[in-house]
Amino acid sequence: MASCRSFWVDPRYRSAQNGRRLLAALEREARARGWMVEVSLPSAGRSDAERLVAFYESMGFAPAGERRRWRIV
Repeated sequence: MASCRSFWVDPRYRSAQNGRRLLAALEREARARGWMVEVSLPSAGRSDAERLVAFYESMGFAPAGERRRWRIV
């Protein structure tokens, strides 16, 4: 089992596909190890919350209660 408590892209490097590339690399590693990837939604009222939710959904995450969850098998 592994845990990554924080995963983000510096604002200067956003909108350049860096987050997508990082998450894709994490997906490949998780698949190879049989891990599940789970991310928490941003705090309510956060200015970029909708954008983050849309990003996670575009990467294949699905709602699971208060979180977006993606099972890697």
